[in-house]
Amino acid sequence: MRWVLLFCLGAAALVSACGLGAQYPQFTAKQYHLTGNRTLPGTDISGPASFYRDDEKLRFEGLTDSHGVATVIFDPARNVSYLFNAAPSRRRAFAGPAPQPTAIQLSESETPQPLEVAWAALGAQNVRGLGRCRIAGERGNLWQPRQPIAPDVVRTACITPDGIVLQLTENDVVLFEATSVRRGPQPASLFVIPETYRIISNAELAEVDDDALSVARAGTARAQTPR
Repeated sequence: MRWVLLFCLGAAALVSACGLGAQYPQFTAKQYHLTGNRTLPGTDISGPASFYRDDEKLRFEGLTDSHGVATVIFDPARNVSYLFNAAPSRRRAFAGPAPQPTAIQLSESETPQPLEVAWAALGAQNVRGLGRCRIAGERGNLWQPRQPIAPDVVRTACITPDGIVLQLTENDVVLFEATSVRRGPQPASLFVIPETYRIISNAELAEVDDDALSVARAGTARAQTPR
């Protein structure tokens, strides 16, 4: 009986040391600045990424899925996100004054989300622990969904006890890996659109797209007219 007890205690200690009996994160980290590198899923396109979070206020700087390298902020008061347009090219300096910078409203599907959102939604019952990890000087635990997110697609995340995702992999590809984590309140100015920017709504953007399409169609029609 004594040997059985010692064996059980030893096994429990080993599991704990390996992080296999770790508690799923509580996702209490709501104020931080997380920097790292990301790779777009299914591509070899990679670049820097920076997440700022202060409760419900969010700011993302870096490689986006649909708009290249850009800055996106989420305004909780309006419940919308805005994309800051890229800086004008030097070529425009010889073609007259630069246009007014714009902030374009994004749809919900286009808005970068904090990496922990999807893992918090999974819940402890839908993941399994794989052991401990250490990234960017931070300790965490490896977690994996019990069910793949898609056929032949397995994602694994290294997450700190307070819920910051340090690394995200898809099969053997690293989609994100942190290089720095700074907890604490973030400057309010990070989440405000500069006064010099013009905000463009979805309706205005649709009008611009329609006008551009009309001009393109008119040009095509003229090109096809017999002379």
